[in-house]
Amino acid sequence: LPHSRGSVLLFADSETEPSVSDRRIYPFPHGRGSVFNPDGSRRFPHATLGSMSQVQIHSTALVAPESEIGADVLIGPYAVVEEETVLGNGCRIGAHAVIKRYTRMGDRNLVAEGAVLGGQPQDLSFLDAPSYLQIGDGNVFREGVTVNRATEPEGRTRIGGSCFLMAHSHVAHECSLGSHVILANNVALAGHVTLGDHAVLGG
Repeated sequence: LPHSRGSVLLFADSETEPSVSDRRIYPFPHGRGSVFNPDGSRRFPHATLGSMSQVQIHSTALVAPESEIGADVLIGPYAVVEEETVLGNGCRIGAHAVIKRYTRMGDRNLVAEGAVLGGQPQDLSFLDAPSYLQIGDGNVFREGVTVNRATEPEGRTRIGGSCFLMAHSHVAHECSLGSHVILANNVALAGHVTLGDHAVLGG
């Protein structure tokens, strides 16, 4: 069945639903694993099995089967999405970007080339316990941005919604950013910094 667990429906033209004769069904090789399109790209199905929306993943990207990927997500060349991550609907992950484990991302986030989100905190007291990076909707993380998850077990680094983090800015462990925050190029926040809505920091 096209929508049964363990298979994905591929379209010759992703913009329109094909006729029955154009449909091809492929089994997942590794649970929610990858399938290859004729152009070499990979597509993962939306977690809602009945959805016709498709995720587009470049053939060189590495996406853990344990990750949760929303609808209409695009993951570029050589990007890495680790296990125990969540990407909301409509996210765009650029080439060589890395989404580390325990990252929870909302909808319509743009992660540009070389950004690393959810890396371990740069804190000597960190004990490698589960902690999180929580990201809202509609944020932009430009090239080379780094955002660390929390140091404390089950703690959270938080990014609100509609924030704009320019190239090579950094947000450390346990920071909390409101919505519509702008960090200019090379701005670096130490741990436990709180910024309210509409804050703007220059480089």
